[in-house]
Amino acid sequence: MRVLRGWRRFQEGRTPVLGELVVVLALLWAYDWVRSKSHPRVGLAQRNGEDVLRLETRLHIDAEHAANAWVGRHDVLEWVASLWYQSAHICITMGVLGWLWWRHPDRYRVARNALVLINVAGLVIFALYPCMPPRLLPGRHFVDAIEASGLGSSPAGPVPADQYAAMPSLHLAWATWVAVTASLAVGSVVLRRLWRCYPLVTASVVVVTANHYVLDIVAGVAVAAVALPLAARLTPQRAAREGGVRGSGDGPAGRAPARQGAAAPTP
Repeated sequence: MRVLRGWRRFQEGRTPVLGELVVVLALLWAYDWVRSKSHPRVGLAQRNGEDVLRLETRLHIDAEHAANAWVGRHDVLEWVASLWYQSAHICITMGVLGWLWWRHPDRYRVARNALVLINVAGLVIFALYPCMPPRLLPGRHFVDAIEASGLGSSPAGPVPADQYAAMPSLHLAWATWVAVTASLAVGSVVLRRLWRCYPLVTASVVVVTANHYVLDIVAGVAVAAVALPLAARLTPQRAAREGGVRGSGDGPAGRAPARQGAAAPTP
């Protein structure tokens, strides 16, 4: 009974694990569905990728080819960047989400909802605007750094990627989410600064591995910048309501509040 009571106390303020798994599975199913619909639109995805690259050329921000060629001359960096792209993206994000659920349940609900909004927005954009990543553009001479480093290919990894979902970069949307939610939850100034560097590292990785354009990075950060405050506004503030209910009853020490007009104690 003591273990059961302890578990119930632990569960207070935390969303049920089963419900969270349902949300994750629903998102994975939706992602897989969008991915299955992308293959017949290869021509459109290629045209969109070329359009993005041409726009970057006009804006003088087309750094993808130079960055991809540079990392290809440094085998160790290419391997580290490829491993980061394949694994850190999902492992760090899920790790932070689990840590918030375990240690900061008061912050978890808003963070979870923001991540859901990020993924839903990404799925809608992927469905409406398939975009071929630089490594797949014919004649552009980009190298798939992940394949070249011997770690498989870019679509591999814990969750198979949509080949034509470069815009926006969910890697950067998730990295921005991690930086904001984790830096707000930690007390250490050093850790806060380290978390804020995480999107910068991820942005470098997605470009040098030829998986995203610079504008994909901008779009990914923009999606997260909209989703985070929107989730805060849409998430019910259950804790505040519970505090109001408690405040209407007994006082903090469990005593009933003094009745108005009661006589003052005699000295």
